[in-house]
Amino acid sequence: MTLAHPGALRGVLAAGFYLAVMAWAGLGLGTLIRHTAGAITTMTAVVFLLPQIIHALPAPWNVQAGKYTLNLAAQQMIAQHPAPGYFGAGPSFLIVAAYAAAALAAAAILITRRDA
Repeated sequence: MTLAHPGALRGVLAAGFYLAVMAWAGLGLGTLIRHTAGAITTMTAVVFLLPQIIHALPAPWNVQAGKYTLNLAAQQMIAQHPAPGYFGAGPSFLIVAAYAAAALAAAAILITRRDA
C-alpha cells in the first residue's frame, strides 16, 4: 500500500497526530498532578486501562461509551475501515483533540491560579 491509496495519507497523519495528542495530554496531566509517578499512572490508566474496562461492559454500553475514549477514538481515526457503531474519522479526530485541549486548558487554569 502506498500513500496514494485512498485513506492511507489520512491514517499516517492521524497516527502522528495521536502521538502528539498523547504528549500534550501527558503534559497537561503532569502539570495538573505535579508528581511524576502519579502523572504516568494516570496517563497509563486513561490510555490503556479505561478502554479495557469499557470493553468489558455489556453489549450496547461498551460501544456507546467506548467511542469517547482516547485510545478507541484514535483507532477509529487511524483505521482504513472504522468499526461499526463507532464514530468515523472526523468526529473521532475531534474527540482525540478534545482530550489534549481539556488537559492543557485545565493545566493552564491551574497554573494561572497557582502562580497568581
